[in-house]
Amino acid sequence: MTRTQRSLEFPLWTEGALPLIWTEIVKTRSYGWLSHLETAVYIALGILLGASALLAIVGSLHLFVDGIREMTGSSSIFLLIDRLLLVLVLVELLHTVRISIRSHTLVIEPFLIIGLIAIIRRTLVLTLQAEGFTKGEVWTAEVEAHFRASMVEAGVLAMLLIILVTSIHVIRKTKPPEDQYAELMPTESDAGKS
Repeated sequence: MTRTQRSLEFPLWTEGALPLIWTEIVKTRSYGWLSHLETAVYIALGILLGASALLAIVGSLHLFVDGIREMTGSSSIFLLIDRLLLVLVLVELLHTVRISIRSHTLVIEPFLIIGLIAIIRRTLVLTLQAEGFTKGEVWTAEVEAHFRASMVEAGVLAMLLIILVTSIHVIRKTKPPEDQYAELMPTESDAGKS
């Protein structure tokens, strides 16, 4: 049988077909391995984020007790709220990781929400610092400079807050209603796995 007859009977024997098939097999397998590796990294990240959130909650218990002890003071309450907002950021990140594991896509809205929470946390810290500036301290040049810097930072945070809220609004308005919670629903490939 000549080479021409073989190529007519077996299309795999044509010039260059075998390397193309081999290349596709390697691509498919490497994609599968990388997908499993990506999922493993996301799972490890999720475990670490969950553990960090639990540690932050346990660490905030003493702030809660301090807040109960000093009913008139607000500094421990601000610190407690700051710590709890950190837990909320960690939980939002965990939610984002869960969506990424399930859908293998990056969803932007949870990151915008995390940014909002971070802005609120920083605003609380600025408020706590501003309370320290106004508690009867002598207004030296250094205190005034810190106060002005805090006010500029508060203005920048307010602009960022407006930008993030607008971005979330635009994303929610442009997303079709049936796709709003699609990243939370099991996919067809998930249904086959269970």
